[in-house]
Amino acid sequence: ILSGFGRTCLKARRCSRGPLRSSSGRSYPRENRVLRSVLQLFAAFAFFVFFPALSFPQTQAAGEALARARQVYDEQGARAALPEFEKALALSRRAADRRGEALALGHIGICYRRFGDFPRALEHLNRALALHQQLGDRLEEGKTLSRQGLVYWDKSEYPQAIDHFTRAIA
Repeated sequence: ILSGFGRTCLKARRCSRGPLRSSSGRSYPRENRVLRSVLQLFAAFAFFVFFPALSFPQTQAAGEALARARQVYDEQGARAALPEFEKALALSRRAADRRGEALALGHIGICYRRFGDFPRALEHLNRALALHQQLGDRLEEGKTLSRQGLVYWDKSEYPQAIDHFTRAIA
């Protein structure tokens, strides 16, 4: 049995607490190197998973463009925000950021709903919904279904609106 597993360190340098040893005192230098390599790989993987915007500048630019577009929407309204959302959509596509693309499409759909252009709003919301479903993002899928319900409600198509609202909360 190996004891002292907790005494290993995450750094590539030699740990000050000593090498991995068995209960009989035998040292395991090869296992130490392997364990250290595995931990380094895990740390690199975790960095890319938990901080993707830091690891991919294009994704970060797309996220910043989307945040800027949301701010413009809040401060100046849909007409001023639409070109900003379209820029965010283009950046998301260029960065192959499918979640960012889906979010931008959804916000473009919201803008068209505000303009009263319901067919274009539904077109963008349908594309956003398809991407959210492919990504398995249930929260955003529900939000998009609710937004589609609002479009149908504005069109006075109440049975379809109720259907979308029901699917959104399911």
